[in-house]
Amino acid sequence: MSITVQNMADVERVIRHPSRGGDTMKTVNGGPRVVTINKTETGFGFNVRGQVSEGGQLRSINGELYAPLQHVSAVLDRGAAEQAGIRKGDRILEVNGVNVEGATHKQVVDLIKSGGDVLTLTVISVTQQVIV
Repeated sequence: MSITVQNMADVERVIRHPSRGGDTMKTVNGGPRVVTINKTETGFGFNVRGQVSEGGQLRSINGELYAPLQHVSAVLDRGAAEQAGIRKGDRILEVNGVNVEGATHKQVVDLIKSGGDVLTLTVISVTQQVIV
């Protein structure tokens, strides 16, 4: 299904419609995007949070189903991540080309740490989660 949005109120009405069902997240500025972050003296400049165990229930983000994703819980003001375009709440789909859908927090953090001074993330931005 595709939706043309004229304003965010329209998105709210579509997401809350009872026929949709399940967990739904609305996105900001469309689908996934690739972001490259260069490590500085303050690190990559963001924190990650998410599930501890593998697997989990699929969730819809912008009409696509994803396994549970780790998300950016904080972004350092004027830090490397912010300058690269990472936003608080971004869901992480890939770390350095490795799909992390359904991965544990530790697995994602280990991938981030093992990549050296340049980090490439594929993320999708969402503004809120709505359970209908």
